[in-house]
Amino acid sequence: MKKRKCIFVYYSSLNAKKRTVKHSLAGVLILVFFLLVNASSETEAKDGAALFRETLVRMRSVFDKMTDYCCHLDAYSAKGAAKLRVKYMYYFKKPGYIRMETQTGKFAGATALYKMDGKVRVKFETGLLSPFTFIFKPDSIYVVDLNKRGLPGSDFGSFIELNLRFLGSVKKITAREATVNGQDLFIFEIYSLDPGKTYGADRELIRVDRRTFLLSGFILYDSSGIVIQSGDYKNISLNNGLADSFFDDFSMKFPLEGE
Repeated sequence: MKKRKCIFVYYSSLNAKKRTVKHSLAGVLILVFFLLVNASSETEAKDGAALFRETLVRMRSVFDKMTDYCCHLDAYSAKGAAKLRVKYMYYFKKPGYIRMETQTGKFAGATALYKMDGKVRVKFETGLLSPFTFIFKPDSIYVVDLNKRGLPGSDFGSFIELNLRFLGSVKKITAREATVNGQDLFIFEIYSLDPGKTYGADRELIRVDRRTFLLSGFILYDSSGIVIQSGDYKNISLNNGLADSFFDDFSMKFPLEGE
């Protein structure tokens, strides 16, 4: 009996050891899998951040080589219950001249001119106010959107530098490639560490043309996932030889491809 008992105990011990080994191997495999998945996620995050930085640098290089550009701009802003969407013909010339011709909304037909001189000049194309030229400070409520963003700083160069500066306040960046309406794009999603340091944006989605490295559009979301700002750029034309007088003379017109 003692011998059988010893045999039983020994056999049970072997089974216990086998089960322990199996459990240990399973635990190791799970741990390895977790580490690999976690490492993969970290790599993707790092690659997204690296690609975004590299893309911004390429965008800056393209911007540095241009003298002027113009485009169709579809701009949206929201503040609380208030929402504003306006389409413009947008013109920019270095070092920082801007002309915006309003196409939609309450003030369709109005043109705003800015020449880095501390004032925005506005003129209406038709109506009772058309004979007059109005002059405002760049931060006046009459020439900014609902988030108080106006003509200065609205150009591609300012957008690039702003996002380069925000890299230190970023928690995570993801990147993917997509083709939208025949346009090959990089699509980046940037998650903020502190929305207070990124103009209230908790998350930003940026679309960049993969061939030209020009900005295609952006969307800013608050912490509730509500869109607070967006911009969509189409028919971008570079180095058009825009004269300085184009940013002084309201009567001058410049047709854009696709108009």
